[in-house]
Amino acid sequence: MAPGTRSGDSPPPWWRRHTLGDTPLSFHRGLPLFATMILLIAILFLFNLSTLRLLRLFEASKENDLTRQLVAVGRTVVYDLRKPTLPAIVELIAGANEENAADLLDDFADTVAYQRLAQQLSELQRANYLASLTLITTHGLVMADAARQTEPGLPFPYRELDRGAVRRAVQGQISSVPLYPIGDTYYKRVYLPIVSDGRVAAILALSASADYFESLRDIQRRVRAQMLLTSLLFAALVYLLYRFLTYLLNAEARALQLARYEAMAALAGGLAHELRNPLSIMRILCEEILSQQPSNSPTAKNAQDLIGEIERLNDLVTHFLSLSKPPTSGSAQAISLTEEVQRAAELVRKGTPSGVSVRLELANNPLQVVADPRALRQVVINLLLNARDAVAERGGEILITLAERRGMAELHVRDTGIGIPRSILSRIFEPFFTTKPSGSGLGLAVTRSIVENLGGRITIVSQEGKGTDVCVRLPLAPRTLRVSK
Repeated sequence: MAPGTRSGDSPPPWWRRHTLGDTPLSFHRGLPLFATMILLIAILFLFNLSTLRLLRLFEASKENDLTRQLVAVGRTVVYDLRKPTLPAIVELIAGANEENAADLLDDFADTVAYQRLAQQLSELQRANYLASLTLITTHGLVMADAARQTEPGLPFPYRELDRGAVRRAVQGQISSVPLYPIGDTYYKRVYLPIVSDGRVAAILALSASADYFESLRDIQRRVRAQMLLTSLLFAALVYLLYRFLTYLLNAEARALQLARYEAMAALAGGLAHELRNPLSIMRILCEEILSQQPSNSPTAKNAQDLIGEIERLNDLVTHFLSLSKPPTSGSAQAISLTEEVQRAAELVRKGTPSGVSVRLELANNPLQVVADPRALRQVVINLLLNARDAVAERGGEILITLAERRGMAELHVRDTGIGIPRSILSRIFEPFFTTKPSGSGLGLAVTRSIVENLGGRITIVSQEGKGTDVCVRLPLAPRTLRVSK
């Protein structure tokens, strides 16, 4: 069970908790930081997106270069085929339908003219480093294949796959298909129309491997690795910037708080000088009256009441001074925090109304801290009195836990009272801010000042209508200063 949490009572969800003390930034102060983080993430996204876009443009540029090279090679092949004239088979089939063209090509396969044409295509393929070179009819039938893998009259293997590109070539347009893989190699295929007497008589299909593609894939791998490294470095930069901005905002808050405390110290010094001397004179006069009057006389009673009010005013001035006055080294000593908590709990129990219970869960080993005994007692009593006031109206429970955690003494004072409204939670440590009709507004301000002067930290978690959990963490006393029991 976590310190400060009752058995069987789970803590409220994070989105309903109101915390103060550990949270470095309030919502409104965190907005510029949040906007900065979003801007940096957007910049990283745009950077990676632009890198991918440039890589894709580079790929498209290389593919276009390959297409242009194939078109140039195809025109050279067509020019060679026309010397001195186109093969007779081309002119013969130009006006035939698909069935007649297939019969003619079947007969053409057994001729010397076919052997000569196939040999010419094979030499042109080797000379231009082509993957394939095929002469086809406008119907998509093979006339001659440089590799002689498809017999004349049979359908071109890619006729159906490249139907659109073949159709455009039949219409007199140079067409191509996108890069396609065969195994680990990518290829590009281009179709060039061969025009005779103003009409497309045949089509030249040629393809080549994208030799650059392996280099391109290596570039892609390098770019992706670079993007990953850049993203990691950028994420580290964002984190460092977040910590830096958080530090600046917190430093600003601490500077403002220090300025307030310095102003308080100056004001407190003036108040002490202006108030304590008259208060001392008033107390002396009241004590003189008491010494001259019978103890049961009205005058003596009035003098006694005046002394009580003078003491209350003097305590108020003392509390005000303690806001910025750290404990002196001579008054600090190793104190059993466990005993102070037990003693304060007993005192509070005596003044609690019916329906309010005070429960203790303390560490087995006494925990000692270095502090001024009076200052430490004031911290514990202030927290317990606040918890008692929170449950006084409708009753409830005050749970006090003390345990060692990560080398610190951790004290939780949890009540099941009315809780603290979120609208005022950020102000509860401000001097003179109070919601109690008879409060001075100095209790929590003094408590926080004492805890921070002792090197500790105080935090508050509150849920309106459910209760409040106040946590004080103080450094444990060094073993050389601990008092043996």
